[in-house]
Amino acid sequence: MSTIQELIQVYIGMRAQGIDAKRALEILRPQINVLPADEQVDLVKQIRQLEAQDAEERRGDSRPSKPTIKPISKPLPRVDPNTLNTNARTLPIPSDLKQPVPAMVNCPHCGRPNGATEKICFSCGKFLDAPESSTRQLGENSNSRDSFFGSESVLVLMVRGSNVSFKIRPQRKQHPVVLGRADASVRVDVDLTEFGAATMGVSRNHASIHYDQEHATLNVMDQNTVNGTYINGVKLLPSEVRVLRHGDELRLGQLVLTLHFYFASD
Repeated sequence: MSTIQELIQVYIGMRAQGIDAKRALEILRPQINVLPADEQVDLVKQIRQLEAQDAEERRGDSRPSKPTIKPISKPLPRVDPNTLNTNARTLPIPSDLKQPVPAMVNCPHCGRPNGATEKICFSCGKFLDAPESSTRQLGENSNSRDSFFGSESVLVLMVRGSNVSFKIRPQRKQHPVVLGRADASVRVDVDLTEFGAATMGVSRNHASIHYDQEHATLNVMDQNTVNGTYINGVKLLPSEVRVLRHGDELRLGQLVLTLHFYFASD
């Protein structure tokens, strides 16, 4: 799979999780900037086609679309792992995206006109909006409430392409929660073997999640894996520690998990 197609899939995944177009492109900014100019233009055209196609489909179907959330207390059915290799890679574009009133703006870099709803110039491939002057880490939300994980919170990891989820309370464990593939010599807390993890590049000891009691947050760290760990499409450096947030997309190799924080009284 080419770099452009990988970025397209990550973009579609973030849009399906409710992240708006501007935020999704900001998260992908480092990967887009290193592409050659012609590939940046090609990427922009493909993203524009996706958004235009979704707008056309939405005009033909006015029915409201609401995401279905699986109750965490419901028993988890088993699924056939042989069907996950393709299902886990594809997400539909949500049908509730709203388009603003069309207008034109000039690119601050090349001066060519672009639609007001566009984020990247179709001519030069650069971002139409000036980068934020904030020194916040990429992907960090100014509202820290979505990263709060209290003593009664529950972490739910949902496996994309299946109806299976894992419910965990890292704050009650004496060791970090290990994600990976279990075998006779390796024990993990979240075993992803049955979801085709081996063929999707998940290591036996792939990533660990640690509860930070002082700051009431969850931290994730890649365990120096071959295929890497990604948060919302951004790759973690070896042994880098990053804060997790409600709604994040955690990708181990090519296997994608979505994170949800819930509060439970029991």
